[in-house]
Amino acid sequence: SVGVCIAPGNRIFTGTETGKLICLDESLNLLWEKNPGGAISSIPTVSSDGSRVYKKKKNGSVRAFNTTDGSPIWSWATEGEIVASTMLLEFLNGERQLLVGRVGTTDLPGSLVALKDNGTSVQKVWEVPVEGPVSATPAFLNNGTNSMIFFSTDNGYLYRLRWDGFREADWKVAVAGSTKFCSPVIDWARRVYIGSTDKNIYAFDSDFTTASQPVRSFNVGLSAVGSPTLGANGYFYLGTQAGYISAFDLKQEPVKEMWKFNASGSVSSPLLLTETGKIHAALQNGNMFILAEPDTFHTANNSYSPMWSTFRGNSKRNCVIQLALTGVSDPYQVPEKFTVFQNYPNPFNPYTIISFTLPVRTRTEIAVFDIIGSEIMRSVAEYDSGHHEVTFDGSSLPSGVYFYRVTAEGKQIMGKMLLLR
Repeated sequence: SVGVCIAPGNRIFTGTETGKLICLDESLNLLWEKNPGGAISSIPTVSSDGSRVYKKKKNGSVRAFNTTDGSPIWSWATEGEIVASTMLLEFLNGERQLLVGRVGTTDLPGSLVALKDNGTSVQKVWEVPVEGPVSATPAFLNNGTNSMIFFSTDNGYLYRLRWDGFREADWKVAVAGSTKFCSPVIDWARRVYIGSTDKNIYAFDSDFTTASQPVRSFNVGLSAVGSPTLGANGYFYLGTQAGYISAFDLKQEPVKEMWKFNASGSVSSPLLLTETGKIHAALQNGNMFILAEPDTFHTANNSYSPMWSTFRGNSKRNCVIQLALTGVSDPYQVPEKFTVFQNYPNPFNPYTIISFTLPVRTRTEIAVFDIIGSEIMRSVAEYDSGHHEVTFDGSSLPSGVYFYRVTAEGKQIMGKMLLLR
C-alpha cells in the first residue's frame, strides 16, 4: 500500500503498487476494489463531499472515480512520472482544481499542474515549469486571493506560487543539499520549513525570494529526507531513514532537541500526529510505533497552532483545501448586472479563463486582441443568465500583452492580460 486517506463517512481509500484502488469502511471491511492498471505511487485524494476519488499512476496519469462503486469518470495523462500526492482546491462556487506535481523527462522539465474537474471531463488550467523534478507533496498557506502554494524540487529548490499559478521569477530559494521527498510544513509564524540531505532543517519566511536567507536552521544529525510534522505544542517531529524519531522545540532560540527515540528501523513514511499527542511511525521493516507526548500537549495553546502541520495537511491525509476568494461571484445566484472579471491565471501560459456574469439570457461576444489591436479570436453565442467561464488558449502566440473584450446587453467591457512564456 502507498498509504491511506480517510474520507467523509470514515471510508478509507488506498492504492497498491500493482494498480489496485481499494475502498474500506472504518472496520476495514472491503467495500469495493478496482484494478485499472498501473502502479499507484501516492495516496488517493477524495473530494470533501465524498463523491469522487482521484488516483495518480506512476506512469504519469491522473484518473477520477466514483466513490460509490469505483466506476471511472475521466482520465488525464502527461509525459514523465507522477510520484507526489495531489492537492485538491475546492472553491465556493463548486469548482474543483487538482494540483499535480510532475517529475518531468529529459525533454520536458518538472512542473506543477492545475487540472479543473469539469464533472465528466478534465481541463488543464495552468502549468508552471520548474528547475527540477517535483517528487514531494506541496504545502498550502490559505489566505484568500493571496493564498500560496509551497513545494520543493529534488535538486534543492523551494518554490512558492499563488493559487492561480502566478509566480514571479524570484519566488524560489536554493536549499543546501537535496530536498527529494520532503514536503514543506508551515509554523504559526508563517515560516516554511524544509529538510535537506545535508542533515539540516531550513526555515524561510513565507514571502521568500531568491535573495532570501534562512530565518533559522538547525542540525538534526542525519539526512532529513522525510516529511516533518508540527504539533500545536510548538514542536517539530521528524523520522529518518536511519531509524530515529526526534522532537525539537521551535519555541526556543536556538531550536533545541527535546528527545530522540531509536526505532531500530528506517522510518519509511511521514509521521502522523494526532490531536491528543500520539505520534504514529511506520517503519520499512513492517513495524509501527506509537509514541505519546502527553505533557507538552496538555499545555499546548492556539498560539503555536501551525498553518500547515504535516504531509497532506492533516492526520486524515486527504489534502483538500477549501478556498474562499474575496470578490468572486457565486455562480448559482442570478447576477444583478453584466460583469466581466479579471482573467485567471494572469500572467498565464498558455491557458487562461475569461469569466463574466449575465443577469438575463443574451447574445454575447468574446474577442481577444493583441497590443496593436489585431483581432486574435472572436466567438459569439447565446448564454443563459448566471456565471460563465471561457478558456483562452494562447499556445500559438508569443509572449506579450493582450486585451479581451466581452460584449453583451449593448455594453462592452475590456480587460488586459499578460502571456509569459
